[in-house]
Amino acid sequence: MFAGVYLLSHGVIKVFLVESLLRRRLWAYPTGIVFFALFIVYQMYGYYLHPSIEMLVLSILDLIVIVLTWLEYRQLKRAHHPA
Repeated sequence: MFAGVYLLSHGVIKVFLVESLLRRRLWAYPTGIVFFALFIVYQMYGYYLHPSIEMLVLSILDLIVIVLTWLEYRQLKRAHHPA
């Protein structure tokens, strides 16, 4: 039951954030990074308690999303505030 609720909340939050990112809302970039990082922290806690390859894969995917989100955020901020 817990896993289902966790995955559903994970999915709902990600869909909301991805929709906001697609609309290039600047607030969504740092918000998304924070939420994805929190998911990774929780997933690593879960991995510590019950090691599984699935949890590692999910965490690696979230880390990739964080890096891509950060890179796009930097690029978008530069476009809005040229030096």
